[in-house]
Amino acid sequence: MNQIDTQSRDVTHLQTARVWITGPTGFKKLTRCLLDSGSQSSFIHTSLVDQLQLPVADKRDVIITPFESTTPSLHSRRLVHFTLQGIWAKTTLSVTALESAHTYSPHPVIPHDVRSLHRTRNLRLADPKDTSPDPPIEVLIGGDHYWKLTKDNPPIRISPSLVLLPSIFGWILGGNRSGNSVNPVAINNHDLCQHFDLRDSQLRRFWNLEAMGVTDTHIAPHSAKDNAMLSGFADSLRIEDGRAVVVSLPKIENVILTDNHTNAQRRFQSLTERFATTTHFKTMYENKMLDYILQHHVEVAPPGFSAESMFYLPHHAVKKEKREAVKWRIVFDASSHEPGSPSLNDSLEMGPKLLPEILSILLRLRFYKCGILGDVSQAFLQITLDPTDRDLTRFLWYASNQTVRVRMIL
Repeated sequence: MNQIDTQSRDVTHLQTARVWITGPTGFKKLTRCLLDSGSQSSFIHTSLVDQLQLPVADKRDVIITPFESTTPSLHSRRLVHFTLQGIWAKTTLSVTALESAHTYSPHPVIPHDVRSLHRTRNLRLADPKDTSPDPPIEVLIGGDHYWKLTKDNPPIRISPSLVLLPSIFGWILGGNRSGNSVNPVAINNHDLCQHFDLRDSQLRRFWNLEAMGVTDTHIAPHSAKDNAMLSGFADSLRIEDGRAVVVSLPKIENVILTDNHTNAQRRFQSLTERFATTTHFKTMYENKMLDYILQHHVEVAPPGFSAESMFYLPHHAVKKEKREAVKWRIVFDASSHEPGSPSLNDSLEMGPKLLPEILSILLRLRFYKCGILGDVSQAFLQITLDPTDRDLTRFLWYASNQTVRVRMIL
């Protein structure tokens, strides 16, 4: 390897990474490796083989032909096994390499303007600069192992001739600087648009939220997924008794809910213990639940059904104080779940945005002298949940000092 002028801005950065090498005795050493897919074999410095007492698998006669040399040379080299691990992740790479007594010329680490991406983009660089002296390059990873450590993520193009490549060791810099400096802010904004697919529904909602009140407030056309969801919802909708609208929950396919009765029972037990110490809180809570029962918002759940078709919603009270008046309401926690299992919210589709933006409504009100307000809360009470989905909204309550299972109707 030729000497590289680190003071010149016209530098070609070879792909390097900082790695830990662990020997069979457990002793570790931090070093740098060079990634070279043009080399047919991988190499490790002889001093590391002896220092770490790396296990020798074989001894081979190797014919080496250097670049721009027409005279091959025959060498007897030890073939050793060792493990590489990056400085960030616990992922390891098992490598078989030939020993080499040649010393690699010094090579610059990632420059300062690229290192700033570590902060602005939260990128874990494979060969970052720190306060300690740069370790020498003592390992060369050739084409026999090169593609095992690369990732499928798209690279980040910093300039036409300089890129960051994803690997199990972190982001690896490669290419020519061409005398250009790097603008981290420009890279951050430019590459975000390249790295993410703007057709993604969640990203589109984020940008729409950021542009609220700045751009036109027309409703964008729904995606194919949203249209299919709306069509399925319309197909499940039906009218009963001339007025009640029956709907089904928009469930996500292949998401299976697990039995969370234990979690709901534990939280209900905590609630009843609070009842025993706070009489006025218990009275308020009971009145709220009694109101749900009298208005047929809930019903006693029948026994049976499999755990996959049931989900329990823990509940608690939320207090709102306004002008010395206190209002309570009961909140059912659809985000509750057992460890490692999905919640009810996780199993339901979010669906497209159908309501107009609040900011747009307020701005339109300023164009007219009068505005009309209405309370539509009673309209929502005309909607009932399909009986096949009601067991997904079970919760625990008590009657005659015994715990009963209740489920929602509305």
